[in-house]
Order: sequence, then structure tokens, then C-alpha cells
Amino acid sequence: MKLISGWALFGQFAAALHGFVRLEFSHGEWRSFTDDGIDQGRTITTRSGAALDRTASAGGESTLPLVVVRGSDADAPDSPPQITVIGGGPMNDVLESYIAMLEALLKAFQSPSGQQWWLAAGVKVLEVSYSFETEATRVRTWRGRNTLKIVIERPITSLTDSEHPELLAREDVEALVGAVRRRTGLGPHPDLHG
Repeated sequence: MKLISGWALFGQFAAALHGFVRLEFSHGEWRSFTDDGIDQGRTITTRSGAALDRTASAGGESTLPLVVVRGSDADAPDSPPQITVIGGGPMNDVLESYIAMLEALLKAFQSPSGQQWWLAAGVKVLEVSYSFETEATRVRTWRGRNTLKIVIERPITSLTDSEHPELLAREDVEALVGAVRRRTGLGPHPDLHG
């Protein structure tokens, strides 16, 4: 078995997103794997040994095969732009009326018309999450090469003291839309009118 390996950087956050790329030649074919700390052992591509085996250069020395690494998800050239809501927490002590309204509004945010709205952003992926382990209510954003990450942050104490937590959920999603619009130049969201 032949083995080629090396480190690769996924995304722009080096401390958290380094990964390992490994190529193996076995039973007449090359297989490549990644280990990004999340999706360990994912196969990227498989090619026949004839296509990727070592070739002799003009001086008679063997050279390694050409390796093509294609991105997936936001880094895949043919992936469509999309809004994804990945959730958040911790959910202990979060009032049901707040979370029900938040989830309904985020569902509308990533609806088909919301996805269509996102196409004009010029960014592949908008990744939305929320956190209740914070000192202040705010919306934070980070921009990577192909991804805009946005987090709704709200202290759990602000929910337990509220008489109308569903209104707080609406305020949070309106703040989310405002932050996205400022970062991308998009117009009003079609389903949220904000």
C-alpha cells in the first residue's frame, strides 16, 4: 500500500479547523480521506490505479500522481447559496413560548422565498445559530470565505423576567435580519417584512 498524507486548512479559522488529508493506493485504486475533527474518514474521491499511479518523468524518476481536492458544502463550486439554521442552546430554562416563536420565525427566514432572497447576497452559506449563555442580548456575525455565520445571543435571565417572551423572539429575528442586511446589502426579507 502506498500512502501520501499531509495537513490541510479548512476555512479561515486555523485554530479550530485544521484537518488531515490522506491518500491510499490499495488494490489498484487510489482513495483519499479527510479528518477534519468532525467528519473523520470521509472519502473525497476514488480513482483507478492506472489513472493515478506514479508516472515516470523524462529523467526516469517517478513522480506522485496529480491530486485534485474538491470542496464540499459551501466550498463546492456547484453548491447553491443557502440559509441553514443549526440551532443552539442550552435549552434548559428557555421558555416554551420564546422558543416556539423563535423556531417559527427562523423557519420563515429559511423558507423557499428566504432562500431566493439569499441568492443575491454573494455568499454561499448563511449559518444561523443562537445561544443563551451570554451576558448581553446581541447578534454577532463572522464572515469566512464562503460563509456568513450569525449568532443570536440572549441571556436566559432576560427571558425569565419577560411577560412576553414571544415578542423578544421577534426582536431577536428582526435584529438577525438587520445584521444580515448590513453585512450583505440585501433588501427586506420577503417573509419577515423587516
